[in-house]
Amino acid sequence: LLAARRAKRSGDYLSALSYVQTARALGNAGAPLEGVSDFVLDIEEAGCEFALGNLETTRRLCDRILGSPGGLAEKALAANLLAEVYMRQSDNRLALEAALCWLAVFGIHVSRHPEAAECDAAWESLCQRVGDNPRRHFGGLPLMNDAETEAVMNLLNSASLFASFTSPRLHFILLCRMMHLTLDHGVTGASASAMAWFGVLIGHRYAEYRLGFEFGTLARDLVNRHGYTAFEAKTLLALDQLSVWTQPLTYTIECAKACFTSAVTHGDMTVACFAACHQVINFLTRGD
Repeated sequence: LLAARRAKRSGDYLSALSYVQTARALGNAGAPLEGVSDFVLDIEEAGCEFALGNLETTRRLCDRILGSPGGLAEKALAANLLAEVYMRQSDNRLALEAALCWLAVFGIHVSRHPEAAECDAAWESLCQRVGDNPRRHFGGLPLMNDAETEAVMNLLNSASLFASFTSPRLHFILLCRMMHLTLDHGVTGASASAMAWFGVLIGHRYAEYRLGFEFGTLARDLVNRHGYTAFEAKTLLALDQLSVWTQPLTYTIECAKACFTSAVTHGDMTVACFAACHQVINFLTRGD
């Protein structure tokens, strides 16, 4: 299993898949690896298959995990991956619904179609807690140490991404919920991504371009400080998008370049595609 994870980190997903299948074969032959459950093997295998582009195989593995006994925090990993399969298949509405349904399992219920007034109220509520200095309030928070809350954060993060394609107001509401959970429970990788995209949306909705950039750079700093490599590309993608309002275009282009590199390095092909699209727009804007 360790060999499989090392192979995944190096981008060698075929070898990683082979190692996982070897571990499963050893277990079936009566020589199971200590501390390695069927769930761990299933989720590792599903991640490899997803990285290799085998979406139907990934979906079947996720369905098997979700239908098997296990804790909610563990099942949330499979739910996130299943929702991303739907997005990769261009069904963003189904991806969003899958994430929202699993949030409901955790007791998190949100309106599918919030009104603009709800967004304004969520913005005012967060302003009362954070003001115009996000670094002071978020920069010194402890790390989140509750598995279920972290699972909720990851589901909210996925749902917010899917909502960005179909419901901008829901996107904003979900990000506000993540900001409050971070203030209440501490920082996790999903917090960084949410902060950066929150910066994008407050620029769009409230013309808070300087404050948005503050959220974006804080998010990048948290990624670097805590080693949230799985969320680095998602965070840089937002920083690329929001920096055009306050920074030279060269800064934006460097963000998109770093985003693409990080996404490819860590197997986030979805974000790599978004970064490539952003970079084309950046180059066209600059006249390259």
